[in-house]
Amino acid sequence: MVWLGLRQSRGLALIGGLIVQFASAVAFLNQEDAARELAVLNGYFLGALLIAVAALFSSRIFDRIHEADDTRRNQVAAWALLVWGTVWWLGAGHNDIVRFVPDRFQLDSALLFVAGTVWIAVLAARTLTWRRAATLGCLMVPALAVALLLALIDRQHALELYGWPVWFVALATHFGFLRLHESQLSRAATVLHTGGYWLIAAVAATEVHWWVERSTSGVWASAATLALVAAMLLATVRGRDALDWPLRVHWRTYGLAAAGGTLAVLAVAAIRTNIVSSGDPPPLTYVPLLNPLELASGLVFAAGWFWYAAVRDQREMDWFASRWRVLVPALLGVFLLTMTVARSVHHWADVRYALEPLAESTVLQASLSIVWGSTALAGMVVGARAANRAVWVAGAVLMAVVVVKLFVVELDNAGTVGRVVSFLGVGVLLLIVGYFAPVPPRSERQRAASEALE
Repeated sequence: MVWLGLRQSRGLALIGGLIVQFASAVAFLNQEDAARELAVLNGYFLGALLIAVAALFSSRIFDRIHEADDTRRNQVAAWALLVWGTVWWLGAGHNDIVRFVPDRFQLDSALLFVAGTVWIAVLAARTLTWRRAATLGCLMVPALAVALLLALIDRQHALELYGWPVWFVALATHFGFLRLHESQLSRAATVLHTGGYWLIAAVAATEVHWWVERSTSGVWASAATLALVAAMLLATVRGRDALDWPLRVHWRTYGLAAAGGTLAVLAVAAIRTNIVSSGDPPPLTYVPLLNPLELASGLVFAAGWFWYAAVRDQREMDWFASRWRVLVPALLGVFLLTMTVARSVHHWADVRYALEPLAESTVLQASLSIVWGSTALAGMVVGARAANRAVWVAGAVLMAVVVVKLFVVELDNAGTVGRVVSFLGVGVLLLIVGYFAPVPPRSERQRAASEALE
């Protein structure tokens, strides 16, 4: 009826055909299938398949009419029928999987069913010259995201049982679809490339955490997860020139959205782990800077550094280069050093790793003053030698923080060795600053801006 109505321009037949399709679906849902002995060859699957095929066939008819008569009505109808038919097809498959597949294999089977659906759609798009059908490949990313979430809820880890080969097939389907049809997806291709990258990072992180945690204790699992994702980011940056597709062709997407978003989550995870973890690496002894957590944090810092070097030519990074290029690395570096000192005091001075006892520790306060002061001195010396006023100012600000800390915190610790060590150590550092790190001269641009203000 739909075909005749469109072919002969009979609106009543067309509307009647669409109403009959919808009514048949309603009637089908109200029926109970008493014979479901065989997978696929059962009343429910075959009935849902007929409804799906009718809707998909109707969508293709509207597409052909749309090619000759480019109207919004035909386009909306083609999309609506494609979605309607796809829902019935996926529902038929899901019902058979739930009925006939053992519980522990249902998730993997459903993911394979979606992957098979994508390849059928790609084949239909080529053989029937039906470009709209290829858009069903967009199902792969949300299907993978749901599968990962369900796996983390119902399983011990995402790639349990047959998860390894199934995820390989699903990801190969996703990137194979993009390779064939990304040109017709426009902005959606950016979302799909980014989503695929994030899913790979998420699966890799959860898998490594599970495998390491089951055989170790302490900080090993968290450190291994941070290190793996950081290594993935470094591989992405280094692989831009080696891997033409998809990295070099879509570097804007992978550099800014995919790798940039992953780096943001990784940085938050690294900061949180440094705050809550004492860095205990049993059976090894804690050694500052040479322990799993701090090595992994250093790798995260390096990944961020190389990532910025690879994307700083993008115009979206202009705001960062002008305002935060020095401040963000400086703050992160001071934070990591601070947490290293806190963990060292915890392990070596037997101070409980919690905010209140650490804050009250005179050993920690004296250590922070010396470490912060030394870091400030290094920054000021580097800034003076390189004639980089921004770096010198960052070091000077940190040194000012140390001096304020001396009078606000250490001065209350009257008569303690920590107070004496803090004041003497920082005093020596200030003397060295005056001799080795004078204020560097202003650059030509800074001098011109100052003269303009005057």
